[in-house]
Amino acid sequence: MNFSRTALRTTVASAALLGVVVAPAAAFAVDTPAATATSPAISVTSAKGPAFTVTLGNGAKATVQNVGGSYTAVIKAHGTTIATLSSTHTTVTDHGTTYQLHPDNGHIGIQTKAVHHKTVHHISKGPAFTVTLGNGAKATVQSVGGSYTAVIKAHGTTIATLSSTHTTVTDHGTTYQLHPSNGHIGISR
Repeated sequence: MNFSRTALRTTVASAALLGVVVAPAAAFAVDTPAATATSPAISVTSAKGPAFTVTLGNGAKATVQNVGGSYTAVIKAHGTTIATLSSTHTTVTDHGTTYQLHPDNGHIGIQTKAVHHKTVHHISKGPAFTVTLGNGAKATVQSVGGSYTAVIKAHGTTIATLSSTHTTVTDHGTTYQLHPSNGHIGISR
């Protein structure tokens, strides 16, 4: 009888322990649909990972999430959702910007259509100085980007601005000539 008490205690303890482990699993199984031809069995690879939001280089936002080993991304730009990208739909173009999802690692590339802008060169300028020429006219000379310019004024009015592309001007029979390499002004009648 001593053997049967030990066997009975072991059986009760095992049943209690088995009930703790099996009951939650059974409850999970009740909520899970059975695997059929139209409803595949749930596997570890179909689990969703945490979603994270990134700001892209153009200010658009992308919410990226790993879904079953492949990434998806919801792209939002200009305050609205423009697309959901996945392994079956990896690119979208919106307002000239193409967004591309790399579904194997979740990275998103953006490419903006080239827009041609007028190039503005910032040319360094040296200090301006004013000289009085032999006929009483005044020239304000300044070094601009390695060359000189000169604003010529005679009789209280501006006659011309001389530069390396426009080196001479004639006013009332007097010719003014700029030497753009050194800033010297020559006059002749």
